[in-house]
Amino acid sequence: MQQRLLPAFFLILYSGICLHAQTTAIPDTGFEQELIDQGIDSNGLNGNILNSDALGVSSLTISANTITDFTGLEAFTALEYLDAGTNQFATLPLHNLTALKTLIFDQNQVLENLDLSSNTELTTLDIRANGMTNEAPITEIDLGTNTKLEKIHIYNFGDLQDFTLPQTTSLTDLYIYSRNDLDIDLAPNPNLEQIDLGVGALRTIQVNLPSTPDILKNIRLYGGNIPVIDLSNFIALQTITLIGTDVQTFIPPATATLTKIDILLHHMSNLSLQNCPELTDVSITSKGTSGPFEIDLSGNTALLRLNLSSNNMLQLDVTNNTLIRQLTASGNQLTGIDLSQNTLLENLNVSRNDFSSIDLSNNTLLKSLNASSNHITPTIDISQNPLLERINLSRNELTFFDISTAQNIGSIDVSENNITGNELMMQFFTNVAHLGSKTLKVNDNEMSGPIPDFSSKVTPNTYNFSFEFQHNRFHFGDFEGQHEDYVYFRDHKRREQDFYHIFGDYNYAPQAKTDEPEAYLPNAGDTLILTTKVRGSQNHYQWFKDGTPIEDAPDDHEYILNNLSGCDKGVYYCQITSDLVPLEDSAPPRKQRKKSYSHPA
Repeated sequence: MQQRLLPAFFLILYSGICLHAQTTAIPDTGFEQELIDQGIDSNGLNGNILNSDALGVSSLTISANTITDFTGLEAFTALEYLDAGTNQFATLPLHNLTALKTLIFDQNQVLENLDLSSNTELTTLDIRANGMTNEAPITEIDLGTNTKLEKIHIYNFGDLQDFTLPQTTSLTDLYIYSRNDLDIDLAPNPNLEQIDLGVGALRTIQVNLPSTPDILKNIRLYGGNIPVIDLSNFIALQTITLIGTDVQTFIPPATATLTKIDILLHHMSNLSLQNCPELTDVSITSKGTSGPFEIDLSGNTALLRLNLSSNNMLQLDVTNNTLIRQLTASGNQLTGIDLSQNTLLENLNVSRNDFSSIDLSNNTLLKSLNASSNHITPTIDISQNPLLERINLSRNELTFFDISTAQNIGSIDVSENNITGNELMMQFFTNVAHLGSKTLKVNDNEMSGPIPDFSSKVTPNTYNFSFEFQHNRFHFGDFEGQHEDYVYFRDHKRREQDFYHIFGDYNYAPQAKTDEPEAYLPNAGDTLILTTKVRGSQNHYQWFKDGTPIEDAPDDHEYILNNLSGCDKGVYYCQITSDLVPLEDSAPPRKQRKKSYSHPA
């Protein structure tokens, strides 16, 4: 009997060992609940997972964001794809995940270490801290054993300083943003197609680029204080982006593959792009040093979009760029520009320059014009630009502006000029079938006369219409019949759930003095009649002498001084108000700031 019981005893003991080995502990209830919610953990919220459940998972994307401990992940030995979401964990137990090919997580602010030495099958690594200041204590990432990596994205870990990249031909896409200095050797990665490197303020980038000339397609450098950027060897480049590098000397490749250059914050004095004939997009903006910037675009006949704003430029030649659609040259010192050859031009921005005139007669496809903050006088002729939808000519010296041919007009800003009359308002009223979300800003001019009834143009599709005509010479009677409607539209939405009011802006007050000052030298005993004329059906008149209200003065547009004597000597004026148009919208005039813009040093 004993000989039979003994084997049975060992059999039960062995069976107990197997049962114990079938589960793996998961101490973080948030992690286990996520696995339960995904239908992976079948034995309930009990602090562990059946190994058989974990072994059947090859792809895992975490949607929960409260997990701090991924202990138990080591049971997922068949896992090839892991997205740990936006959870705040100090580390990941990845040593058993030898089949892992993709690792992703985002907005982690507490990462302490990341051991990827066992994950030799990795092809994609995309790990990110948040976009602001964070205190993630990790200082080093070693990818030396991950020679199958094709894509590396590492973003903004606060204390991360040391990167060990794999020496491999498989790597094609590299993105590293560090808040510390970046010193990186990419020579062992000859097949890189995308390079994106960035550092924080006052940090430097030292990079040894790959030696292969015909592989790299796109490069982006952010910050780094890099005085010389020589890319002349990389003849396969398609896009070049240099943001905040303060580059002084930039040498692009001589190639027909390059189509886009974007440079923001630079110290260059001149640049020729003649050897890049297929460029379609060029943006070089914000010169950070004194002296003008000069650019040669004569060989760039394929150019479609050009932005050269804030470069202290004195001249710009685009006569060879006949295909150009969008041209921005704002914030320079240009006194003029020849646009006669740019017949396909649709969008033009030459604001904040020194133009006194501009010829747009050949630009018949123009849709958007911004020539604000110049010295243009007396007008701009847009009779050959019938497709114009947006016009900004604010802060110039216009005395009149004819928009009768602008049948598609949607937004016009001619504020802070010297335009007289009311013809422009009448033309806008005639040209627009309904207000939609259009803009009419004519404030701070010398305009006067009846204002058309824009409330008649309000339709169910009208929202956020902007209407500003303060600081002109309009009278109460010029718009008192519509004022109540305008205020209602400004203060109300069409539906409660709408984001915009029907009128986004309605600014009408104050208006300028209606009469010119006059001086009288009457004789003693004479009668003097002081008169002011202000259109309006319910006006009130308060007469003043030397700044003090005259108590017995009539509420009338005339004030009569009989039998004049020395006691009547003084400065008289009349303040006019209206029952229909209160002055609650009064704001100081802007014309004193009209030419406040100064060119950068």
